[in-house]
Amino acid sequence: MQKGLFTVSVDLELAWGICDQILDDDARRALSKERQIVKRLLNLMEEYEIRASWGVVGHLLQSESPWKNGTFHPEIPRPMLMGEARDWFFQVARDTSDPLWYGRDLINMIKSCSPEQEIGSHSFCHVIYDEEAANQAAIMADIRLAKEIHAVNDLPFDFFIFPRNVMGFKDILAKNGIKVYRGHEERWYESLPCKSAHRLLNLAYYLLSITPPTVKAKRDEHGLINIPASMLFIGRAGLRGLIPNKNLAQMAIAGIDLAVKKKEIFHLWFHPSNFAYNTELQFQNLENIFRQANK
Repeated sequence: MQKGLFTVSVDLELAWGICDQILDDDARRALSKERQIVKRLLNLMEEYEIRASWGVVGHLLQSESPWKNGTFHPEIPRPMLMGEARDWFFQVARDTSDPLWYGRDLINMIKSCSPEQEIGSHSFCHVIYDEEAANQAAIMADIRLAKEIHAVNDLPFDFFIFPRNVMGFKDILAKNGIKVYRGHEERWYESLPCKSAHRLLNLAYYLLSITPPTVKAKRDEHGLINIPASMLFIGRAGLRGLIPNKNLAQMAIAGIDLAVKKKEIFHLWFHPSNFAYNTELQFQNLENIFRQANK
């Protein structure tokens, strides 16, 4: 690598990202903004010539009703996660035109963008690829359905973003044509088992505006290329609103400069929903980052 590399990955999931949680009014309001957010993101990427990698939940492309004999996707074995209290699809809309659950129009917007965007998979129905909790038969069905719907829509199936960044079943992904995935952010507290401690340390990380790490692509034991994340472009809801306005852009720009210095990769990632709160400030920060990357 002659110089540093700036790369962006985006998790496109709509309501599938929280399909195992009851959608409250706040969640629905945030999700209802995503189409306009995606449009603005693509406009910004066109302006600054950013080619992002979009991991899309395959079910967004579903056009035929998945209900058969009163069951949603009976071809997917249940339970999908061991010990789940209710079916994974308990609240998914039956109507394939429901904008919170279906998004063929969004994928078409991404396909129409110039420069050309990379489109990969974020699973078929956002089931968690947890080798300790997931039903392997359900994971195999999820991968098969994702691969099939990508093929039907003439989309590549070689890049994968793990739902909720839980990485598992990589051997099955490799057998189905996946070649590259986004790995975990390489910070010491990422492996902490206590979620509360992890959240507090993560908030402190942004409050203190710590320079995020740069990364190198590396081949794992399954022959897949792992491109670890460097930094989440964090949302502004709740306690995250305490993060000073300048910090996100300041951190990312420091990461870009470090990547140039070390001739490594700075890998920024986010969901469109990360722009649902304090939207104008979020886009202003992202534009500042893109401007620096485009110098």
